[in-house]
Amino acid sequence: MIHNISKLHASDDTQEENLRYIHNAVRNAETKHNTDNTIIIGDLNVNPFEKSCISASALHAIPFLHEVRSPTRIVQKREYHKFYNPTWKFYGNREAPYTTYYYNNSDIVNYYWNIFDQVIIRPHLADAFDDSSLEIISETRNHKLLNNNRPDKTNYSDHLPLFFTLKEENIK
Repeated sequence: MIHNISKLHASDDTQEENLRYIHNAVRNAETKHNTDNTIIIGDLNVNPFEKSCISASALHAIPFLHEVRSPTRIVQKREYHKFYNPTWKFYGNREAPYTTYYYNNSDIVNYYWNIFDQVIIRPHLADAFDDSSLEIISETRNHKLLNNNRPDKTNYSDHLPLFFTLKEENIK
């Protein structure tokens, strides 16, 4: 699980370096424990399309399942390990919740809705990941997490949580 440095307190370069460090720590743990069944979930504080998320030298989280069938990619004679990032699917939603985090700023470029909360998985687990189960939770049985179609940060959180399942029978 991750909670990356916030955009409010770090530059894009600092966020990217931190995600690069995390990816390297994950690779070291995978090597030490001889596994590649890795899932990273949490608040990355970057959108999936940002350089620090998609760059081969940082998280290398690719939105296309077909492209992560091979677990690594060679760039300038260096090997980089990939992740699959299914959270891209939330862009273009027509109904709330649109994504997991809302921020309306006064900059020229304003995304309004951001997907800072993501799940990224190693290619080895791609067949076990149930894409249809991935959802943004906007309410529970007893509580609505939205207020005026935005996360209710007064009563709950400024981020909405994610839910997904793995098909255990498909774990290799």
